[in-house]
Amino acid sequence: MASPACRPHPTSFPWLALLTAGLLFPSPSLGQANLQAGIERFRARDYPGAIRLLEPFVKQNPRNPEGAFYLGSAYLAQRDAKNAAKYLEKAADLDRTNGEYAFALAQAYFLQVRDANPVSQLSLGRKIRATLERTLQADPGHLDARYALLQFHLRAPGVAGGDEKKARPLAAELARLDPVRGHEAMADIYLHEKNEAAAERELRAAVARGTDRLTVYNSLAGLLARKGQYEAAMEVYETLLRARPDRVVALYHIGRLAAEGGVRLDHGEEALRRYLREAPAEDRATVARAHVRLGGILERKGDRAGALRAYESALQVQPQSREAREALQRLRAAKGSSPLP
Repeated sequence: MASPACRPHPTSFPWLALLTAGLLFPSPSLGQANLQAGIERFRARDYPGAIRLLEPFVKQNPRNPEGAFYLGSAYLAQRDAKNAAKYLEKAADLDRTNGEYAFALAQAYFLQVRDANPVSQLSLGRKIRATLERTLQADPGHLDARYALLQFHLRAPGVAGGDEKKARPLAAELARLDPVRGHEAMADIYLHEKNEAAAERELRAAVARGTDRLTVYNSLAGLLARKGQYEAAMEVYETLLRARPDRVVALYHIGRLAAEGGVRLDHGEEALRRYLREAPAEDRATVARAHVRLGGILERKGDRAGALRAYESALQVQPQSREAREALQRLRAAKGSSPLP
């Protein structure tokens, strides 16, 4: 954060002059400008830039829930669960009628669970349930919150607030509000019950409705791939592409399945190369994984030099990619090449 401009010593001018100049207290217009600029940076996915603008605004305006919400959301986007929860709790407390604030807070708690100890996980589980229920009290039509609450009840132990019996009523309400979400919710319940045939029927029913909801396609393709039906799983994403040619992430998944299953390698290579031409620039993690999957296909096809280039490209996009580094090390070691520095 830039250091403040040098100011005259307070004894150099009368206090009234300092107040008039606005040097002791920021003007409301300047603060509001920082808020709007921070929101714009957040929407542009410049999360560090958003944080730089919003932190001083929130400090100067501790009763403003919007600033706290966007600051917490910027930290959430960077997977900083501690700071995300800190500011989203503030936003949700300042405006208890806003469902989006409560739902964002629930997501921050979800993120905290991963690294928490067992005792803290139980406490966080209760917070997650309470916050999701609060979201639905504020906004009964909040589909994401209702679906997340269903997932919570399926996965959380009873001591943390989970209750499998509550899942089906939530799925029924989702079906009433959005039939696609209803099919997806019932598929999750059937998968939890290890009834894969019923889950597949529900997911295919959702696809048949022409949805472009990627999670439906991911669930159906994942179910098929686990059964070794890689070509059928690839066709799931082909269906999405026919309906929505702009959903280029489907190309990545087609290539990924070709690499994992060793099927339709030429088609998988073509899909990955097209994805890399058309992928959103900000989706660096998926772009790096696409290079790795392309390297895997080229290895299967015997093109070692091409595979090396693909793995190197992955590291250029995302230097911290462990998957790309290990693949490159393995391939170089196989021919006695020098290891990576």
